[in-house]
Amino acid sequence: MMIRFYTFFILLGLLAVQNGCAYKSSSYMAYSSEFRRSETPPEPDYKDGQHWAALPDRDDRADGFPENTRFPERQSASKVDVFFVHPTIYTENPNAPYRWNADVNDQKLNSEVDDSTIRFQASALNAAGRVFAPRYRQAHIAAFGTVNPVAGEAALDVAYGDVKTSFQYYIAHLNHGRPFILASHSQGTRHLIRLIKELVDGQPLQKQLVVAYLVGMPVEKTAFKNIRACNFSEEVGCVVSWRTYAKGFYPKSYKAQPEMLCTNPLTWTSDEQYAPPAMNKGGLLQNFDHLIFGVADAQCEAGFLRTTLRVNPATKWFLRKLKNYHVADYNLYYESIRENAVVRVAKFML
Repeated sequence: MMIRFYTFFILLGLLAVQNGCAYKSSSYMAYSSEFRRSETPPEPDYKDGQHWAALPDRDDRADGFPENTRFPERQSASKVDVFFVHPTIYTENPNAPYRWNADVNDQKLNSEVDDSTIRFQASALNAAGRVFAPRYRQAHIAAFGTVNPVAGEAALDVAYGDVKTSFQYYIAHLNHGRPFILASHSQGTRHLIRLIKELVDGQPLQKQLVVAYLVGMPVEKTAFKNIRACNFSEEVGCVVSWRTYAKGFYPKSYKAQPEMLCTNPLTWTSDEQYAPPAMNKGGLLQNFDHLIFGVADAQCEAGFLRTTLRVNPATKWFLRKLKNYHVADYNLYYESIRENAVVRVAKFML
């Protein structure tokens, strides 16, 4: 389990570039090549359960929960669904069979997805609803860089096409009119923002939306015409978002972004009220099976979530050299997210 955990944060550590920093590593200069749609992997078939990372009627990594949580998994009893879109885990070198987009039939990559983001992120919502998480031809990490932005956008379009198709399949064949939570991280959030604009905002499906957790990417406060930002913990039909940085960390590329939504995952407000670590219901760090209480505080500042970690150096080893905590947007607030999803579902179902 420790190896899988380590792999997860090595992979996600590469993804901080998606949070507003350019990717300039010479390792990916090969991605200056143009995008060719003829070289993309085969399209997923969402009638095939193998093309889903999580489904509620089978055992998978989205079913787990920490032993000391107050909210055990209850997918079989829930009347609500969760549609989760995972972040970028595709970081293979340019010699991989497909350069710009991942193959959903790549079993090694699928295992990395399942043992990382599905287990450590999607599982946070299994106390609130049945978890559906599609596999999709995720864009390579280099798509977020500056080497070839045209090709990068084309790869992201392919990835979004799969997310949209999977959601449409889910609505047509698996949802059966049930309320749903939308949740995502990083690249997944980029795709869900677009999907909400196209298929949910101002559409009949908006009535089924419990809440959208759009984490790890900038979300404009005015991103949607009819869906507002959440302002308190029980509010439904709304959106929350945050991007986590160390308190006092201002990189050279930093620019205040007051136009971007920041939801404090301890208070569930979008103001700049400070939330002390005592309000943190529990985070997941080295051990998935055991929550660490009071692991981090939280305060929004100019569009970013600021925190100071409240754990000993041995426990926070994977974050010790980082000030951008993109890698732990969910993990630092895991139990608070878990509780909040349960609260919002209860409110929605009244």
